[in-house]
Amino acid sequence: MKKKKTLVAIGTLLLVAVVGATFAYYTSNTTFENVFNAGKYKITLTEVFESPDNWVPGETIPKTVTAKNDGTVPAAVRVSYVEKWEDLEGNDITSQVTPNPAIINFDNTSDWIQDGNHYYYKYILEPNDTTSSFISGVTLDPNLNSVTCTGEGNTKTCEAQNPASGAKYKLTFTIDTVQYDQYQNVWDTDVEIKEYTDAVTFVTRQVENQITPGDVVGIGETEDFFVVSSNPEKTVLLAKYNLMVGNFFGERQMSGTGLQSEAAISGYTWAGEHFVRYGSVGFSSTNYWNDEDNGLKASYAKDKDGNNASYSGNPYPYVYDNTITGEPDFSNPNWDNETNWWRTAGYSIAYYVEGYKNVLIGMGAPSTISTRLLSYEEAYNARNVSSTDVSSIIFYNGMSYWLGSSDNGWDVMVVKGDYDDFGSESCYNTDYGVRMVIEIPTSELQ
Repeated sequence: MKKKKTLVAIGTLLLVAVVGATFAYYTSNTTFENVFNAGKYKITLTEVFESPDNWVPGETIPKTVTAKNDGTVPAAVRVSYVEKWEDLEGNDITSQVTPNPAIINFDNTSDWIQDGNHYYYKYILEPNDTTSSFISGVTLDPNLNSVTCTGEGNTKTCEAQNPASGAKYKLTFTIDTVQYDQYQNVWDTDVEIKEYTDAVTFVTRQVENQITPGDVVGIGETEDFFVVSSNPEKTVLLAKYNLMVGNFFGERQMSGTGLQSEAAISGYTWAGEHFVRYGSVGFSSTNYWNDEDNGLKASYAKDKDGNNASYSGNPYPYVYDNTITGEPDFSNPNWDNETNWWRTAGYSIAYYVEGYKNVLIGMGAPSTISTRLLSYEEAYNARNVSSTDVSSIIFYNGMSYWLGSSDNGWDVMVVKGDYDDFGSESCYNTDYGVRMVIEIPTSELQ
């Protein structure tokens, strides 16, 4: 780290006042010593890392690097790193080691901006503040020991595909800091570093210093959520409105990152001479929550009596599965006709769910959040939870939306906002919206 020196300026100011008159004159000579105490510039770096004696493929070695401002002068921080591989004799074999056997696990990506080979902490590092670490560890490629064998019968020649086995990996981090008001000049960058503002805040709170179902939490400048439940580990938040995705006024939203919208109530609405859909989307192209070998994938939700919930003799499994993230083929002209576009497009509601998570992180939400759909059990238990001027957070604004629980192998539970009721619909139905659930570590709200 390059230490930036700040000059301490001590100035001596001499003032002379002369007053003249016709018959007499007076002189005054006074010296004032003005001392300008320069701010203290001190950045302390902290690394958490223990070098392994025998780093085996697939093993992750934790590593964090942070910077703390122990001075009085606001600072800017950036990080760069260099990777190097050496053989047992100390020779550089980096160019021979491919492809990247050391996997750097980036973390807190919403706090850092990459520009070229540098990662800039995007907030002013004020006195007593500490940066997050943009790395959580390094993993050795699990496939590092794979070999390729040639030949036939009992005569084969096998060679390791990567010379990194037995080699030494060196990861060198360089952290630059400079007083904040000079970072663009010193580093010659257009990256904008701003004052930190808390991206996750309480909009309304019913009890001071306490998280209560019905409280409203805001993320960024536009996205609001109702608290559904909270414990010391995590808080479950329900989006105030459906996402602006799927069908909207007859046109398909071309992005999986739609934001909440009061207009996206979903369902059919009469508009002039034809029906239109408001922010609606089909749940899935297949009943993908079925597993051919093991039956329904997820654990069952509970009904109001605490038993495994069932409807028409079938359980309510939790059906949301974010492993299927195929992007819809919006160019398909048959998406909405009898050819069942949903079956053939490789489409999953997870496309929107995962996209929204990335948007929230981009707004400054912690990277530890997760996104999903509300389960039937959660919706039922919270049906009478009220908020400021809201009698029920579940049936708010007449929205109709998908839940994350299945009625059977083909139907998904829904909230029918127009009727303040629960029901089930075919996963191919396109009359229901996407109302997101966010799970956030409770510590991020305290």
